[in-house]
Amino acid sequence: MNAASNPLIGSWSIVSTERKLLPSLEVIDTFRPGTRGFIHYMPDGRMSVVITEGGRSAPVGLVATDPEAVALFRTVMAYAGRYTFEGDRVLHHIEICSLESWSGQTQTRLVHLDGPILRLSTLASNDPFTGQYSHRAITWQRIR
Repeated sequence: MNAASNPLIGSWSIVSTERKLLPSLEVIDTFRPGTRGFIHYMPDGRMSVVITEGGRSAPVGLVATDPEAVALFRTVMAYAGRYTFEGDRVLHHIEICSLESWSGQTQTRLVHLDGPILRLSTLASNDPFTGQYSHRAITWQRIR
């Protein structure tokens, strides 16, 4: 696989996120301001993603207290595995995930590519953090 046959290959940084609630169609940010994240698609068919929500606080001490650890866990999403690019969609075959219930699953993302901007969106489903039925989208910019 190469960049000519797969334009996803490379590294991308997060630009924005949104959640469109269903059935109301209200659009809200998926994460708080300051959210950071990267997604990487490798030529060997592997991918990884990590997103940390804005506003996270470091633990006060060397080891996080239980409340600090819960707050940190609830503000990170990370997974890795193989992927299949199908032109208008990419399938993430998740092997390891911060949400253990996703390990072993395949997550479908609709692909819209416009030069250095990549928009990945979900099919209608329940948000894994809020439970809200919605379409979610993340816009990424290619890292040069």
